This record gives sequence, C-alpha cells and structure tokens, in this order.
Amino acid sequence: MAQHHILSPAPAAEAAPPTQLPTEINAMVIGAALFYLWWTMNLKREAKKEQERIEGLRARGLLGEEKY
Repeated sequence: MAQHHILSPAPAAEAAPPTQLPTEINAMVIGAALFYLWWTMNLKREAKKEQERIEGLRARGLLGEEKY
C-alpha cells in the first residue's frame, strides 16, 4: 500500500451508492394509491350488499319504506 503525503491529494474515493429515499417514497405513494383503490372498491361493495339486504327485508315485509 502506497503512503501518501499529508499535502498530496487524497486517492479517489469510491462513489457513494445512490440513496434509496426516492425509491422508498415511490413505493409508499404506490402503496397508498393501491390501498385507496382497494378501500373505495370495498366501500362500494359493502354499500351494494347493504342495499341488497335492505331490499330483501322490504320484500319480506320486515322493513317499512322509510330510508335508513
């Protein structure tokens, strides 16, 4: 290993690896978007099930015509 004088330029250091922050942010944004889509579809599915349940109760005469 060669010795360097204190005033001589330092040997070229290896380039630092690129930061992972943009990748992590992108993953978080994609994850949030997917969760939002899943949540919205799930709410629509639940609302449809509830509407079918209410219609079934009305068809059997167990529920009046009031809107709940």
